[in-house]
Amino acid sequence: NVSPFLDQLAEQGTQFLNAFISWPFTPRSHASMLTSYYPAVFDIPLDPNIQTIGSVFSDYKYKTAAFTEGGWMSASYGVLNGFQEYDDKVQGVSQLKNKVKKWLKKNQNKRFILFLHTYCVHRPFVAPPQQFKKFADPNYSGPIKNNSKSTNAFIKAANAGRISVSP
Repeated sequence: NVSPFLDQLAEQGTQFLNAFISWPFTPRSHASMLTSYYPAVFDIPLDPNIQTIGSVFSDYKYKTAAFTEGGWMSASYGVLNGFQEYDDKVQGVSQLKNKVKKWLKKNQNKRFILFLHTYCVHRPFVAPPQQFKKFADPNYSGPIKNNSKSTNAFIKAANAGRISVSP
């Protein structure tokens, strides 16, 4: 019973066993998701005349907002065009969570669409010590020592072909 909420969500929702990105570059990939255009048919920064999901929902009197940690998802790429409110300068997941909670509280009784983007899923995952002890094989002696330095080194070595990763 490791993830009861996610297990329940998977049982009650739709689970996709295969997911594919439309383009391996964040602004173009997200612009494709937010416009429904194939990524090869538009330029980045996105033309402000191209309708995004934010502008469509705004036209239907929904409140629209986007919160991102900037970088490749900053407003300068045009991906947030059409959202009535956006903040592309959020610093970290804690600040993102606080800003989103505040926005949701203010808009909870309105029709809305909210777009969130964070980079935390890109970072190497390092389990908290209690979780690592609970789930790690006590006989494991491989290159990852449950710290970001060893995880980064392993990923870089694998990507460079210096080590092979077994199934």
